[in-house]
Amino acid sequence: ENATNRAAEPLRFERVGDRPRLSGRRTLGLLLLTLVLVAVGAQVGYFGAGLFDTVWQARTEIEYRGNSWTETEDVAVKSRSLTAPIAEAYDIEIKEFEEDLEAGLVPGTQILRIEYFDTDAELAQDVVSDLAEAYIAEASERPPEGSRELLELQLSELQDDLESAKDSLESEVVEPGQPLTPAQQDVQSEIASLRARIGVLELRLLDSDLELQDVEALGLPRYVTRPFVFEEPYFPRPLRLGLLGAAIGALLGLIPLVLNMYRPEGR
Repeated sequence: ENATNRAAEPLRFERVGDRPRLSGRRTLGLLLLTLVLVAVGAQVGYFGAGLFDTVWQARTEIEYRGNSWTETEDVAVKSRSLTAPIAEAYDIEIKEFEEDLEAGLVPGTQILRIEYFDTDAELAQDVVSDLAEAYIAEASERPPEGSRELLELQLSELQDDLESAKDSLESEVVEPGQPLTPAQQDVQSEIASLRARIGVLELRLLDSDLELQDVEALGLPRYVTRPFVFEEPYFPRPLRLGLLGAAIGALLGLIPLVLNMYRPEGR
């Protein structure tokens, strides 16, 4: 009876080749190989760090106070009028100097961060210090009236343009009730634009007057962080390189392990 029941059951085929299949002895060998590659990779990365030149990072931070237009200051601190003399003093090619220099605003602040990278920690700190001093000296010597004079000149020019536009509009004879010509409409639009720009400049002049009332509001820069060199080298970092080497070793070991799991039956 059992034989009859088995004969009545439909045949079932199991697609073994479509599922991961582990061969115990081979898998164990591949796992051991992966561990060896991880250990070797970690050691190569850690001890291989000694083959690279040590690069040090120096930094200083300067606050440029009382000026709402600090976006221009990160450009000023990297200008060649400041960097070229320092690069020449340390006998560094200007392009190489600029590649090793990082300077810019700390996001959301009025703080300028200056960093320099070099294999000589003392030189890196000296470069940062000299560049900061040069920037502070130049910024401190800027006459506070300079920006105001420029604003007044721009305001005067806009007012002249406004008067000229008014005269041009008034010179056109328009009969009562008649619509303006396209040319007259353009002049009216220009007058409205000029008045808006004049209003903005007048507000900036008022802001400039308020700044000049207080010495602290002149925008004179000051140190937030004095020039220093980080205690740990910027590059290489043996621990990070060791972890990187271990990760590469693990990847190299897992590749044959995964291939073995999906190895077709009979191979």
